[in-house]
Amino acid sequence: METNEQATTNPQGAEPRGGDSPVGQAAQELMDELGGLANRLSNLGRQWWQSDQRRQLENDLRTGAEQLAATLENSFHQVAASREAKELKEKTEEIAEEIGEKMASSKLVNELAETLKGGLQAFSAQLDRVAHDLEARAQRSAEPPVPGAEPDSEQIPIDRK
Repeated sequence: METNEQATTNPQGAEPRGGDSPVGQAAQELMDELGGLANRLSNLGRQWWQSDQRRQLENDLRTGAEQLAATLENSFHQVAASREAKELKEKTEEIAEEIGEKMASSKLVNELAETLKGGLQAFSAQLDRVAHDLEARAQRSAEPPVPGAEPDSEQIPIDRK
């Protein structure tokens, strides 16, 4: 068997690539063996992939996964349709409604809402003033300058309350 392997690894009978030394020859033989092992493993993997056993395993796994998904889906539907789930949903809705009512009746929440509303209104009014000032400036810059008139201030007025 060694002669057959030697014939396949070194068909011309040439010197090994590792040189004449025993260490170089041993290294080359090791590399040849590793290459042969890699080829055999590759062939084995290819044969297994094309085998009926692999196809059967794939089909079994696919069928099992489909059955598991169907079982889980049925379980979820049963849980959702159960009396306990409906009661839990109703209780959750009642609690959410209660919390909403308490928040709406809370003095702190109402004061906070009023303060936020007032702040937003003041901010909106300031934005309107700035927009109006910018518009007026744009119109004045479009008009020809009047001789002897002082140029307008470049500052935007801010009303602080």
